[in-house]
Order: sequence, then C-alpha cells, then structure tokens
Amino acid sequence: EGAIEHGATVTPDGRELWWTRAIGVWGEPMERQTIVVSKLLADGSVGQFEPAPFSGTHLDRDPFPSPDGRWIYFVSNRPAAGKVGTGPDLWRVARLATGWEEPEHLAALSSSGYEASPVVTADGKLWFASMREGGMGLGDLWRAEPDGRGGFAAPENLGPQVNSENGEWNLLVDPSGCWLIFESSERAENISSSGDLYLSMRGESAWSQPIHLRSLNSAESDL
Repeated sequence: EGAIEHGATVTPDGRELWWTRAIGVWGEPMERQTIVVSKLLADGSVGQFEPAPFSGTHLDRDPFPSPDGRWIYFVSNRPAAGKVGTGPDLWRVARLATGWEEPEHLAALSSSGYEASPVVTADGKLWFASMREGGMGLGDLWRAEPDGRGGFAAPENLGPQVNSENGEWNLLVDPSGCWLIFESSERAENISSSGDLYLSMRGESAWSQPIHLRSLNSAESDL
C-alpha cells in the first residue's frame, strides 16, 4: 500500500516474478527503491513477495534475468570502489545452487550519469539507457558486446535512428535483438508531456525510424 511498483520481469523458467517497489512520488526522487521477487508455488498460485536477498538497503531498481538464468542485472546507487558520482550504476549478481554471490559492479559500463533498464539478449549483449556524456540527448540507448572474458566491451550508442536530442529510456529488447520498444520524451508525436512508447526494428544496416505506438500510449507516463 502506498508503493509504486514497476519494471516487472519473469525468469526464463517462468517460476519467479521480479520487479521494483518504490516509496515516494512518481516523477520525483524516490526515498527508497527495492527489488522484490515473488515465486510460483506448487499449487500454481503466486507467493507473497519478498525483498531480493541483495536488495533493501540502497536504491535498487530495474532487475532483469539473463537468458540462462544465471545472473540478475540491475541498477543501484550502492557504493563501490572507484564509483564516480552518486547516480545508479549497472550491477549484476550471480545465482548459485547454494544462494547468491556478492553483487558485481559493472564499472567499465557505468558512468557519472544515470544508468537504467539493463536488458540481456540471447547473444550475450547488454542493452541499457544512460544519461552519460557523449550521448545525443538527455538520455540515450546503448549496447555493449560481450568481451569473451565474462565481461563487456566498451558500450556503443545506438545512433540517431533511435536516439534523439531529447530523452530515450526504459527499453525492452526481444531475445534475438530484432526489435526494441522504449520510452521517449518530448517527441512531436507524443501524447503525454513525460514519455511515450516507440518501436524500432533492426534492418540490415540500421534501425528503422521509431514508430509511435499510439494505441498503447496515454496522457500519462508510459514505460
């Protein structure tokens, strides 16, 4: 009661639902954001949600399970060695048969800006939104290739076909990386004053011009 809940995602086996539970006012800095999880019970019902074992102390949000179910990627403002700035950075935590490892700060992909909504596709690429320097607008969509050593290469901007001089956030990428849906602010087609949903398809050499998903959007914020 009184919480804002968003960013729901399901593990590959379909047995766990993860999401962000926030305390505060939507559109303003949150007092607290916690990643929570609810598990499918033996009788087919959904169990009571609980804070994730690695969440509850800091501002944590945007959980996303890797396709193999081994990792949960998320963003957090928790402290880390060498961390620059106070905004949320990219993190991941490994699931073991005996429990969870300590969360790993993805320092090479983080910045002094604000990172959000990590998504991992079947080929191991990590997609995310960021307010980092070097972008095209207030927030941009980025992609990082796996480096072959368990980490990621330097991220690349998805370019002007997707990003604009305004803001792009809250993305979802299909497992094969053929399309992405994202929120964009202040585009001419927008219905709301905050953010609307757009769809872009991957072509042979570039992403398609984003399509405004008018039938899904509203006068409010759509993520």
